[in-house]
Amino acid sequence: RKAVYIGTKVVSTLLLLTLALPNVYHSIAKMFTMSCLTKLFVSGGILDTYTLQLLGTKNKLMYGRYRLYASLSWALGAIIMGYSTDHYG
Repeated sequence: RKAVYIGTKVVSTLLLLTLALPNVYHSIAKMFTMSCLTKLFVSGGILDTYTLQLLGTKNKLMYGRYRLYASLSWALGAIIMGYSTDHYG
């Protein structure tokens, strides 16, 4: 499962990087196609399953805590990136 997760992340990242190519970002249709292809490789469910397996049967109640910390870290990252973008371009 770890290999599947890493594989989907690599493919998704490579597809997102193609959006920076001049022949892609000059065409709305190509940008839309690349964005749709990227969504085929979203691996959120795989990561949730992997986390539940790592927790085991004893610690499944801790899953909510893991999700909480993931949400908080995402929110903090979004705030920092927004501030950085506003101030440094």
